[in-house]
Amino acid sequence: MLRLLLLPCLLALLSLTACQSTQKSTPTLDTPDAARAAALSRSSRLSDVNYQYQLTLTSDGFNGKADISFSLTEVTAPLSIDAVGMQLSGVTINGSYLYPDYDGKQLTLSPALLQSGENQLQLSFSGNYQTEGNGLISYIDPQDGQQYLYSHFEPDGASHLLPLFDQPDLPARFTLEVVTPPQWQVIGNSQPQACHNEQTGHCVKFSTQPQLPLSPHNMSLHAGPFVHWQRQGELPLGLYARQSQQHLVQSDIWLEKTQSNLQQLQQVLDTPFPFAKYDQLLMMQDDNSLFTEPHSGAASVAFIRSSEPDKTLLRQQLARQWFGNMVSIDWWHSRWLSDAISLYLAGSEASAIVGSQARDLAYQTDELQMGGHAVGEPAHYLSGDPIIRTKAVAALKQLELQIRKDKLLQIMKAFLQQYQGKAAGAGAFISIAQATAGVDLSKWKQDFIDTRGVNRLQARVDCREGVVETLTLQQLPDSQGKLRTQKLMLGLYHTDRSGVHLDRHIPVLIQGQYTRVDAAANLVCPDFIWPNEEEQAYLRVIPDEHSLSVSGMKLGRIHNKQTSLLLWLSMWQSLLSGELSAEDYLAKVLLNAPEMTDADTSELLQQHLLALKQYIAASNSDNAWLIDAMAQLSLQRAMETSAFPVLQQNWLDTYIQLARSREALDHLQQWLEHVKGPLPPLTEEQKFRALLQLTRYDHPAANKEIQKFRKRQQLTELQSLQLRAISPKASEKRALLAKLPLLSEANREAVMSVLYPPEQQLLSQASADQRLALIQDDSLPLGMREQMAANLPYRSCNQDSADKLQRLSKQSSQRAIAGLLERQALWVAQCVRINQSL
Repeated sequence: MLRLLLLPCLLALLSLTACQSTQKSTPTLDTPDAARAAALSRSSRLSDVNYQYQLTLTSDGFNGKADISFSLTEVTAPLSIDAVGMQLSGVTINGSYLYPDYDGKQLTLSPALLQSGENQLQLSFSGNYQTEGNGLISYIDPQDGQQYLYSHFEPDGASHLLPLFDQPDLPARFTLEVVTPPQWQVIGNSQPQACHNEQTGHCVKFSTQPQLPLSPHNMSLHAGPFVHWQRQGELPLGLYARQSQQHLVQSDIWLEKTQSNLQQLQQVLDTPFPFAKYDQLLMMQDDNSLFTEPHSGAASVAFIRSSEPDKTLLRQQLARQWFGNMVSIDWWHSRWLSDAISLYLAGSEASAIVGSQARDLAYQTDELQMGGHAVGEPAHYLSGDPIIRTKAVAALKQLELQIRKDKLLQIMKAFLQQYQGKAAGAGAFISIAQATAGVDLSKWKQDFIDTRGVNRLQARVDCREGVVETLTLQQLPDSQGKLRTQKLMLGLYHTDRSGVHLDRHIPVLIQGQYTRVDAAANLVCPDFIWPNEEEQAYLRVIPDEHSLSVSGMKLGRIHNKQTSLLLWLSMWQSLLSGELSAEDYLAKVLLNAPEMTDADTSELLQQHLLALKQYIAASNSDNAWLIDAMAQLSLQRAMETSAFPVLQQNWLDTYIQLARSREALDHLQQWLEHVKGPLPPLTEEQKFRALLQLTRYDHPAANKEIQKFRKRQQLTELQSLQLRAISPKASEKRALLAKLPLLSEANREAVMSVLYPPEQQLLSQASADQRLALIQDDSLPLGMREQMAANLPYRSCNQDSADKLQRLSKQSSQRAIAGLLERQALWVAQCVRINQSL
């Protein structure tokens, strides 16, 4: 039936070093129990750690001298200091020279040379910059060839630049003198002071505040010919950007909004900003060539990828200065707390903070056996982890609902006051919370911090003569069979000619499998029900049959934007889990998309359409016509949204990426030829995407259009690699697959993202075993293998493929890789379900 309804629309629209380690580290760290035990043993012996460095940065690498003092309580065992991939010389301990016992990662000091009480270690060191991962990253701006250095020290990257005890529970005092070329700006953790150095160059000095020692991962050092803006005041604010991006920065707006949000947070926390200045280093949102982590922050410095000063992002980064820097974490499993608090303080509702994409990913991840994890799981650390960004924030929201918001803020203030300048974990926070609130939080901790899994919730309403008789919320167990107690807000809506409108909220405490909402009895029967308004609870809503049948043709006009986003996200999740057929989902999309004018909801829908294309294309079935239907819907919406330029551009982008029929590809080629029509000219980025599509489907004009593009502007190395990778030529794919380990992180990920599109099943199957062997190759860096496991599909849309990936996941000795393979298996299972439902 759906196909018959769509064919007329389709036809009409188609007419139109020495002891040196070379292995790179990555921001992802699987920390075994042995490493944690070793770190605890070291920190139990050490105190009063003080680092003094003289560091010289050149275009080729770094060198320096270290003077490190520390106190020891136990000297019967060796002591190690971390220094990754360096060359060491001139090592003395307590005045005695020694030949360094150095394995490329740690310098080990013999107990015979250590003494109880104060010790003094001095040495010279040198090394090379990193180009990816952790440490001091050297980046050449492709726009102008200028070199910039960026530090990325979390979780264990400071020891790639400086010899030190690189663990979060050892805050220390740092003094750092840095010599650079004269034209470079240098950004560190304090206001720079001029210093004198025998070498020629520019010398600046940074020192930690006496009352605020820093953990190594909170250190920061950036250098290069940055453009700099500053606002003086009680707290100096700095803003830095690369010279090539200067024209994109609205510095006055950035600094004004930073100042405003800083003042608001100081009032909320009733605690002064902990550092003597605050700097922000800006990267534009479309610059994906440096770092995979979108935003990171060290003490008094934030590294932000954004072209606009978004309030949520500004507040999140500022809050991290208190929670995570002023009070450091004690180990990586407590990172969830600083992340969750900073996200909580960045906005009033969890869903507004974390966004629908993170929530979608969190729900899927939380149900995985290998890839999922509890919020506070000791062996886990992933910066930007979706479960932390979603479930941990929801946990704080549930805590707020249990004890009141003012009490939660009181707990945060007490935590800051007690642990200022120290390392503290989630256990310390929970202890303070229980004492301050006077409640037992063991059930809350068990439900949200210690156990994995997400529950599903569905409303069931019985109405008679337009009045509610009963309204019940059914909670379904998670993958562990667990039900949770949560507070939420039930939303009841009515429909009229203009759309779907909220009538009232009803607060509900859900307990057990069924919760009867007595407050809804005798109310006017709602046309639409959303049982988790403002996304206060951590659970996945299954849209109820009553709401979808009564309001099904008006779901594109839900006036509550947040509910609209969550509904379409929920329907997508219901599709993936088999609760909603692909035919029903597409029918709702095609009926309601023409009514959508909100850019965010439309963008979410566009992402889901592109994902659905992948599932359908992988099946090698006769359902490919549905991809053409989605493409023509996108083209139609692009034609209808000329009054909304952002919305129109998003629909154009979606159309380009969905185009696969000969008619649609011919249309793309005509568009590249500047044939006039009802749509605006393609941007340069859209032109390249169109080239990718023509190449992907081996269009006869692909090579000609690529040559024209080359004449108009130079293809970047990344673009050239992607065009080679997406081509359906076995020889190109074999060559690039062999070259993958030699590529930079950014180029490698760009190639892998297009190397095996789902419709190129035969080409993918030919090298599947080779790719699986690569991720199991222990000689390759773990981060590279994780990247391959995440981005190279090894899958066919059948149950045998899902079973094989599940077996490989369980056999993998690396937990992160096991989780990524399990996610690939989940994708295959979803693909099978979707295509079976068509």
